[in-house]
Amino acid sequence: MYKDSVRVPLIVSGPGFPRGKRSVAPVSLLDLQASLFRATGADRPAHWWGMPLQDIRIDNHDRVTFAEYHGHGTRAGSFMIRKGSWKYLRHADAPDQLFDLAADPDELVNQHRERPEVAADLNHELQTLCTPEVEFARAAVHERDLLTRVESLNA
Repeated sequence: MYKDSVRVPLIVSGPGFPRGKRSVAPVSLLDLQASLFRATGADRPAHWWGMPLQDIRIDNHDRVTFAEYHGHGTRAGSFMIRKGSWKYLRHADAPDQLFDLAADPDELVNQHRERPEVAADLNHELQTLCTPEVEFARAAVHERDLLTRVESLNA
């Protein structure tokens, strides 16, 4: 959920994209997926998240982006909300974190206690997308199921 894994450069070209423009709007792979549907004219399920890049204002620095991870190699899942220069991390099994990316681009200083109003705003944004506790519980059940399957293969 930190810069090295979620801040991936994205270069797009083609119909509907301004030539030679650089965007400061944060986007996600969900937006890229929506863009591919738009570019190909294919039908996209209405309930899928993401906005076509063609529709995102390139100067929209305050756009909210979202990511989640519940995979192997971590002790528990996490959610990330990015809005403006702020990044909020909600962890299942660790204290929440808040980083001011403008002042702390390396994400070294957790501002969660110092800026509770920003953390509350970003947590509200997260709650509009999902209920973290429900998703953490679902991921834990899935993880236990996978471990049981692996253990049965080794028995």
